[in-house]
Amino acid sequence: MKSGAKRLTLIITILPLIAGLGLTGVGIIDLNKASEPPEPKASNAYGVLSFSSVQCEAQGGGVILQEIDLKKDLVNTKVTISIFLEPPSNAPYEMIFGFQLPGISDQPNFSIIGHDEKKEMREISLFEEKLVNYETEGCALIYARFMAQPNFKYYEIVAQSNLQSLVTKQGFSSYDVSVPFSRTDSYLLATSGLSVSSVSNRWGCSMYSPPGTELKWALPYPDSQESWLPFNEDGTPTSESYTSYAWEARDLGFSTGSGDERADIISVLLELSAESRLQSRLFFDSGLYMGIGVGLIFSGLFELLRVVTRMRGVHGSDS
Repeated sequence: MKSGAKRLTLIITILPLIAGLGLTGVGIIDLNKASEPPEPKASNAYGVLSFSSVQCEAQGGGVILQEIDLKKDLVNTKVTISIFLEPPSNAPYEMIFGFQLPGISDQPNFSIIGHDEKKEMREISLFEEKLVNYETEGCALIYARFMAQPNFKYYEIVAQSNLQSLVTKQGFSSYDVSVPFSRTDSYLLATSGLSVSSVSNRWGCSMYSPPGTELKWALPYPDSQESWLPFNEDGTPTSESYTSYAWEARDLGFSTGSGDERADIISVLLELSAESRLQSRLFFDSGLYMGIGVGLIFSGLFELLRVVTRMRGVHGSDS
């Protein structure tokens, strides 16, 4: 057999082997992408906690998670609380009220409404809104200074900020969104330089899931859920519906005299539908590529051995 014919025969024989190796490699890459391991997440003992510089009684509160960006780990969070306090004098006095929040926060926006016994209300002017992030501990303190009025005994306090570190990627298409509520007083308050103390409260929680997501599980499971289809400005319905989940107010977090340092946690696992479909396609493509590739590798090796054996036989007879 001439050397040119031998070379051409070898090239034709090796091509399926190369193609098989390439397809198998692509299949392995797709399999690795689709089998992404979950990210480790340490439990955060520094959960939601309310604090005040004046002794007061909480009438209930709630945490609302809205505008959740799973991929960017960004959650717009609104914290609300109602408090009752007895004015110590007939003159206005300075008061601090704030929240400890899990995660890293941006500059908060506070809104405070005062109510008197006749249910008349007035927006209270703020003269400081403060943010202190503790990145090592993974939490933030946000608070407002304002002048409490002697004729107002009830206050509605609302704080809103963007939080990071509430979202943990659990897999290729699944994300865990968790909100811890601190059971014990926080040493961060003691080291913050603020003259404040924790306020015991019953907390409720609401979560607006992003469009295109599916609830896989929740702990505890929501007490209620609601779905609706928003409308565009021209009155036509949007293509994706929204779902909200709610947990009724319960004894979560700080309790006077509690020695348990663990946090009460509301945890939800959401799955992005588009990412789930992509994962299924990657698994299918991986199996297809690896099946064809492995078949080409074995057939290519067999053919290569057969050609090499034949070439050696021809070379031996020529000698």
